[in-house]
Amino acid sequence: MSSGDVRLANHLNCVAYVKRLLKKDRDVKKILRALKGENWDIAIRCLRCEGDAFRGGYDSREKSIVLCENHLQREDTIRKTLKHELIHAFDDDRGEIDWDNPRDLARTEIRASRLSGECDLMSEMRRWSVHRWPEMLRERWARKNWEDSCVLRRAAGSVFSSGTVGSKEEAARVVKRAFDMETSADRSPL
Repeated sequence: MSSGDVRLANHLNCVAYVKRLLKKDRDVKKILRALKGENWDIAIRCLRCEGDAFRGGYDSREKSIVLCENHLQREDTIRKTLKHELIHAFDDDRGEIDWDNPRDLARTEIRASRLSGECDLMSEMRRWSVHRWPEMLRERWARKNWEDSCVLRRAAGSVFSSGTVGSKEEAARVVKRAFDMETSADRSPL
């Protein structure tokens, strides 16, 4: 298969998965209903993304979501990424997010990481190499809520990647402070 064929296949798969999710996924439909209740029209596009760091993104100015079709080949990963970005859109819709404020960004990243399902055990196992599974499992079960370590780690990575903080350590501190507040209990609109 040529690289052009692979690109076309990635695009067509992403578009087909998104269409199916918009019609059939209970959580995706619930978030969209909450947004459409506010007459939001959100564009969702499958595009080729440069670099390996991102699977998707939400643009608050354009009110659009980009899914990186070249990094998302599985429907489950597309579903979790779409839900993650839709949570950002929902938080933006509530008007509570200043995208340049690290604390606000941490709050929406915590919610998106938790509510998208990206921190379930199977997703974690896919991200960690087999020889590191014991470390990952110890980290997860050392906490009262085994999902927390993943949520904290992924939210801190997103905050750092945004450029609103100067270091990974600062991102981790901001996320931890936000996590210890009410953020982790907020499950709306799910």
